[in-house]
Amino acid sequence: MTELFTSSRLSSIPRSGIRRVLERSYRPGTVSLAAGDPDFGTPHHIIAAATAAMERGETHYTHGRGLPELREAFAAKLRAENGIVADPATEIVVTAGALNALASTFLATVDPGDGVIVPDPGFANYAAQVALAGGSVVPLALTDGLTIDLNELERLAPTARVLVINTPGNPTGVTLSRSVLEGVAEIAIRHDLLVIADEAYEHLVYDEPHVSIASFPGMPERTISIHSMSKSWSMTGWRIGFATGPAHLMEEIAKAQEHLIGCPPAMTQWGAVAGLTGPTAERDAMVDRYRARRALVIDTLRGVAGLDLVTPTGAFYAFPRFEIGVEGYELADVVADGAGVVTIPGIAFGDGGSRHLRISYALPEERLTEGLDKLASWLTREAATDFSSIASRKES
Repeated sequence: MTELFTSSRLSSIPRSGIRRVLERSYRPGTVSLAAGDPDFGTPHHIIAAATAAMERGETHYTHGRGLPELREAFAAKLRAENGIVADPATEIVVTAGALNALASTFLATVDPGDGVIVPDPGFANYAAQVALAGGSVVPLALTDGLTIDLNELERLAPTARVLVINTPGNPTGVTLSRSVLEGVAEIAIRHDLLVIADEAYEHLVYDEPHVSIASFPGMPERTISIHSMSKSWSMTGWRIGFATGPAHLMEEIAKAQEHLIGCPPAMTQWGAVAGLTGPTAERDAMVDRYRARRALVIDTLRGVAGLDLVTPTGAFYAFPRFEIGVEGYELADVVADGAGVVTIPGIAFGDGGSRHLRISYALPEERLTEGLDKLASWLTREAATDFSSIASRKES
């Protein structure tokens, strides 16, 4: 009866819905548009710096807040790119990826029962991490354009003490405009909300520059900004992220990390130093490739029957809504079996995503083209009978 020894806190939290899709078996020839991992290699100068660090013996513990050199480099990046001034000694913590930064932040700022407003649909781990910290998730339904509804946020604000925002967004691929962020800031200040700003995809923007809410007047003292090396530099396996904010909160986040992992790996931190201080040509080339792939997604799927696409403006995701008579996990299964295309069901990111599928364009162009064409062709064929065959399969 070993199950008697399990934690009720963790037992009540479901596994990631993404894993449910990725671990399913599919027929040969199926194309996966599911992965949220860049298909590019890490830039060469970063690999060289990490290799050199290991060869000179940098394979031991570092300061719990991260290498001073890395915190200095990240502080310079914040000033130059984000309009944020942070003391590298007291206002920055290097973490084992953005997930570790988020987990430590929730543990450091959320008391049992505290309401935490999270976007719905939104990054799946938010809800689980809030629950593990003892908080209560308050879903914030997004607009049809997949952005924040300021009226709805105003209504929910009195029920919470923490607000999570994510721009560019996963799974939506939508960035929050400056005007929306200004509205969010005004509501946060008026209702005394702490804002956790997840900016892991900050360099993957295609139409307008990225905007950090912590750069707005009145926001530095009430914002914890989360950043990552994973997506912009194609370093997902290196596990380097950052949390920055008021010194007293960073002290608590550093304490949480101290009890979770001690410190991030030394050699990957040295690689991150090279990424932040070295050339950006390889990173910029990756962003250009993503921009071209985004155009391919828009050109192929725009106007396809049964599908409505909000133009993705950031990250490497599209999040179309499907009106074909099925939703939830069944929607992803029907598309995988019918079109031969694997996607992530929007329901994995909240109830607001039940009619959506997340499509990743972090894969080579030829595979992306194949998957998109399969999806578009299948929907066109099914539309000829008003998607009735899908409904009949559902009933059987």
